[in-house]
Amino acid sequence: MTSVQWWDKPFDDSLWKRDRYLNTIIGYVNNIKVLSLDVFDTLLLRTCEKPVDVFYLVGQQAIQMQLVRNGLTAKEFQEIRILAERKARFRLKKEAGHDEVTFEQIYEMLPQNIGDRAKIMNLELEVERQVCYLNPNIESLIKSVKKNGTKIVLLSDMYLSSEQIKRLISSSGLEESLIDFMFVSNEEGGSKANGNLFHKMVTRFPNENIDAYLHIGDSADADVYGAIQFGIKAIHYKVIPSDFEGVFEWEKVRHHDILPQLQSIRKLAGATSAEYPEDDQFWFRFGAEVYGPFLAAYCDWILDICVQERRKAIYPFLREGILLTGMLKKAAQMRQLDIKIEPLYVSRQATFLAGLDAFDEEHFGNLFERNHFTVADLIRMLELEKELQAYLEFAHIPLSESAKIVLPQGGNLKQSLKNVLTSSVVQEKIREVIDKRRNDLVQYLQQTCNSFDGIVTVDLGFKGTIQRSINAALKISGIPFDISHLLAVGGEETKHHLLAGLDIRGFTGNSGENHDLIKTIMRSPEFLEELLMGEIGSTLGYEQHQGASKPILGKLKYGEEEIRKKQICQEGVMAFQAYWYYLKEKKSQLIKIPDASKRDFAKLIHRVIDMPTAEEAHHFGGLTHDDNFGSEHASSICTKEDLELCNRLGSEHFLELGRFGFKATEVYWPQGVVTRSDPAVIFRHYLKNSTAHGYLYMMSHLVSNLRQAHIHEITIYGAGDVGQSLLKIARLNQIKVAYFVDRKPSLWGQKIDGVEVISLTSALSKNINVFAVGSLSFISDIIMDIRTKFQDVGRSPQIFSLQIGKEAQG
Repeated sequence: MTSVQWWDKPFDDSLWKRDRYLNTIIGYVNNIKVLSLDVFDTLLLRTCEKPVDVFYLVGQQAIQMQLVRNGLTAKEFQEIRILAERKARFRLKKEAGHDEVTFEQIYEMLPQNIGDRAKIMNLELEVERQVCYLNPNIESLIKSVKKNGTKIVLLSDMYLSSEQIKRLISSSGLEESLIDFMFVSNEEGGSKANGNLFHKMVTRFPNENIDAYLHIGDSADADVYGAIQFGIKAIHYKVIPSDFEGVFEWEKVRHHDILPQLQSIRKLAGATSAEYPEDDQFWFRFGAEVYGPFLAAYCDWILDICVQERRKAIYPFLREGILLTGMLKKAAQMRQLDIKIEPLYVSRQATFLAGLDAFDEEHFGNLFERNHFTVADLIRMLELEKELQAYLEFAHIPLSESAKIVLPQGGNLKQSLKNVLTSSVVQEKIREVIDKRRNDLVQYLQQTCNSFDGIVTVDLGFKGTIQRSINAALKISGIPFDISHLLAVGGEETKHHLLAGLDIRGFTGNSGENHDLIKTIMRSPEFLEELLMGEIGSTLGYEQHQGASKPILGKLKYGEEEIRKKQICQEGVMAFQAYWYYLKEKKSQLIKIPDASKRDFAKLIHRVIDMPTAEEAHHFGGLTHDDNFGSEHASSICTKEDLELCNRLGSEHFLELGRFGFKATEVYWPQGVVTRSDPAVIFRHYLKNSTAHGYLYMMSHLVSNLRQAHIHEITIYGAGDVGQSLLKIARLNQIKVAYFVDRKPSLWGQKIDGVEVISLTSALSKNINVFAVGSLSFISDIIMDIRTKFQDVGRSPQIFSLQIGKEAQG
């Protein structure tokens, strides 16, 4: 990413071409004469998760402004406001035959004793202005097509008036002259869903061929099917709607709400993946939607500290430092900060010996506990090729296994090595190596940093080992320093460094803060580390070249394809940062990072490790992990042997052992392995404990029965909340849902999440034979209904329900 990329520059009129939904019109964009757009969740986005969250914010501010009666809570106001709208729509439906209510009609339904209704109405408009911001992708499309004379029409199924919506759009920064017409449902007495607004638009342009129209909106029913009824091409702009299998729904199951003010901008950044092939878009989306928000906030936290404490320079540790250096420079540029930012070639291996006074028994013991660290690695690290020549035949033996190797002369390999390493001759040689390593490191640090006064180092985390070694090397060398060491994730172990006087801090927690989240992240951080890596090997040490100390780099242990995927993920991270600063400019008061929200940023990456999606487990589990501490070992994060162990032990026992750390199972990422074995097993566990997802959990049992019966396609009887929950769980388990069957004629012909609702009679004519009951009421009646219909035509259906928990044939 050395060349200038689109995210390094201000957004321009071509931004829409990077949007994977808008990109599809490139081939015919010049033929569009009338472009109609939905307003909310398409042209305007919100810094809250759901539209009804606006009402909660109104309640909060109304209480602060004393506009509502004493004792009313924000949640109570939200619920009253929701009910008032339902009541207003019901009344209008009876009186006028439609339910397109106005803002004023809704507020008439609020009780008079609630407070000053007129002022609360104005407050709601102000809160909408506070949370709404202009979608830059849609804005760029509008400006692009306007150059060709295309008419821009806004269609909105909304209770606000056209004038109120225009003021919201104007306050968001869109020029009013770019919009030619607006049709709003409550003013026209009909909606997009029933075709009324599309009819109004087509009537307004009688001379335009219907093929020259294009409509874009977020609702499949209102925007897509409504437009198609009139022969108008439509794009389902699915930026804001969440797929059940996607990260946003899984975050809700695992952690309820995570940073709702950032959810829309995360989704928008993730949508700018159009230039990548379908197989690569996962990597970009993860960078933009998950890792990018975490790292962007981390970089801003670093710069906040530098500003507050007048720190002069920032040094991110390589290899992660390649991406973090670029992000910090971009952030400093956006904030107009003049600060030195340069990567530092350091690693645990390159600094370990440099920070020692002597190589004592504790260090000896630590090396023998390291994963995959062999006798050969020990010889190479301590430069003892001559002294340990007799042990070369054991070069491949891991030190952790050395106690099991019995030597012909008696004793075991571990004790024999310990005797040699602690001998006076070898100890003298090790001291020489330590002194040389320290001198090399200090010389490299001096020539790179120039000064150690008021500087900052930056690292992903976790235990502060490198930071301790750097401070120790400088202190032993008699060099004064004032260094703040900043970690994205600080483990509990850093408390010992604090006691020793290190200034070491953690963005998402440190020294036991947020330990419930951080212990999981530290247990399996391998893919997070790997995703930050660039095209350089780990720093092995330093060598003198023309009077300068230069880093010695190890060989890369993964291929070009893996590097390419990581690069795409990092491009997604940088893309998010560009949108992050766009939103900060528009909504500066909402996008600050208070201490309370740092825990939420930890939840972003905790969820990926603790409850990965099937996609995440598949892709990240296949990455190669480089141990990066003097070892030549590298392996996939999730291996075939891990999967075999999981199947042998069972998922529950496997996860339980995995919580005790790597040593218990020698598995890097237990949750990833389990998810690769069964994509929904961890998900079901957290559904069980989620009161907000009760239907989903109950339907997961039904889907388990379907899987055991090897059913791959079903029709769901019941199109309500339970049936829709069954649809989500079925799709999660790769079970196709052909149709919904429902008793209500008003639903027939409609589509729910792309699945058509039909009658039971229609199901008979479509040769459907497998039913799953998506209901918790009248299950016996539903089963009898299905059986009776099928008996009349001499057929025998398969019926699955929670009531009987197994196949029921007629």
